This record gives sequence, C-alpha cells and structure tokens, in this order.
Amino acid sequence: MNFIQIPEIVYRNKELSHLDKLLFGQILSLTAQEGYCWATNSFLCKANDITERTLQKGLKRLSDNFLINIVLNNFGENKCRRQIYVSPTIKNAMEASSLCRGSPVKNDYHNIEGNIEDNTNKEIFDYNWLEDSENE
Repeated sequence: MNFIQIPEIVYRNKELSHLDKLLFGQILSLTAQEGYCWATNSFLCKANDITERTLQKGLKRLSDNFLINIVLNNFGENKCRRQIYVSPTIKNAMEASSLCRGSPVKNDYHNIEGNIEDNTNKEIFDYNWLEDSENE
C-alpha cells in the first residue's frame, strides 16, 4: 500500500501551505528507497497537478523552514542531478516518535482467546467504528 506520511511538526507548521505539506509528504515517501528524493520537477509537477513555478516556491518554503536540504550534483556539461534530503531533525523526530508508540498490529487485540489477564497491560483498539462506517 502506498501512502504519504506527514509528520505532525510539518502538519502544524503555519508558514507552509497545504500543498507544501503534501509536497513534503511526497518527498518523504520518495526518500525511503535511496535515502534521498531523486524526482524531477516534471515528475513532481505532474504528480501534484501544479506548475513548475508553484513547485519551485513550495521547495523553497520547505528549504527555508529547514525541512529539506537540496543538493545539486554536476556531472558533465550542462547536466545536473538534484537530490532532496529530508532534514535529519525531522527523520530523528519521526524515529523517536515511532519508538514511543505501540502499533495495533504488535498488540494482542486479535489474539485475546488466551487468558485475558495476559492482555491487561496492552493497548486494545476498538475497530468497531470501521465496521459501522463500511455498512453505511
């Protein structure tokens, strides 16, 4: 499943537009494989249905807010490859946050058939609201 994740520190940043926040989420998801985002302006513009100028402004705002670092690597005459890195501060905050929270998959919600006392210290999530919304 593909999705875009937007850290809360970015989501709550009042200096960024909604598009900037979505752009950051997309860049973050594209850094997963190589550690940096390699996407061209053309790719990001098409993916977000925006003009190149709008993209450039968004990248500048993300950079000005220290959320991304843009590195240009020259290789040959008139050839340049851009690499966009997510700020180490953001990556560290996301890693720390994920260590502090339990995942419902790791909890024993779906394996409660055993002794209920073994599960009393674990978080149990109520998924009934999902079933209710699917039936509507």
